[in-house]
Amino acid sequence: MASDQKVFEATRNRRNAQEIATLCTIASGAGVHFGVPNDPVQSARNTVAGATATNGSFAGQTFRLPNLQESDIIAAAYFLEMHGTEVIYNGNRPNP
Repeated sequence: MASDQKVFEATRNRRNAQEIATLCTIASGAGVHFGVPNDPVQSARNTVAGATATNGSFAGQTFRLPNLQESDIIAAAYFLEMHGTEVIYNGNRPNP
């Protein structure tokens, strides 16, 4: 049963990391940037705080993931990589 729980947690953490990376990519296209170089944890925290696009066709659109808790952020950040300010999901990392 403990191993089932670990698999569930790893799956949840990967899913959260995917959502963070996807939001960062979409928001970046709208001129909203969440990425902090070399800091996937703070980058993920920024997605929870959110930001609103001010220009272009997405002006006024708020980008955020409001339901992530700090523990979710820390766990998901393990599966994130930073390329400059770009947040990338790395699904090839082994489960912690």
